[in-house]
Amino acid sequence: MAIGDLLERLPSLKKFRSGSPVAEATIVEIERQLGVRLPVDYVDLLRKFGFVRWFGHAVYGVHRNESEKAAGYDFDVVTQTLRARNEQISPEYQALPIDGVVIERYDAGGWYLLFAAESPRAGQVALFDHEVNGTEVQSWESLENFLLWLIA
Repeated sequence: MAIGDLLERLPSLKKFRSGSPVAEATIVEIERQLGVRLPVDYVDLLRKFGFVRWFGHAVYGVHRNESEKAAGYDFDVVTQTLRARNEQISPEYQALPIDGVVIERYDAGGWYLLFAAESPRAGQVALFDHEVNGTEVQSWESLENFLLWLIA
């Protein structure tokens, strides 16, 4: 399934919600703030939805709803990535790689990281788990494969 077809399928998911489509200037600003170039598939998601969430999952992006943020729901990729990069859980904890962006929180403790376009792992998604000091425990070859896994 191509990423475009998958993005068309997302609105049919239970309790699907999204933000608003993102303009090129906003994408450039995200890249500037995080110091990475975003992979094309992720940029396509941002351009179409801003961010997405559905029953049990989300993919962070541009989240401007202040009332949701005040209630504890923050799906903003810049906020979440900067927060994750600055985490210091224990002296043994491995810092999150800086050549990617956080696209979702792992509920058991950890982060799903999408590797940036200039990374040797460009476009891959990896789970970094707090229970094993922030090490990588699972990965997907693409954002598309990660989304397919989430919605399975």
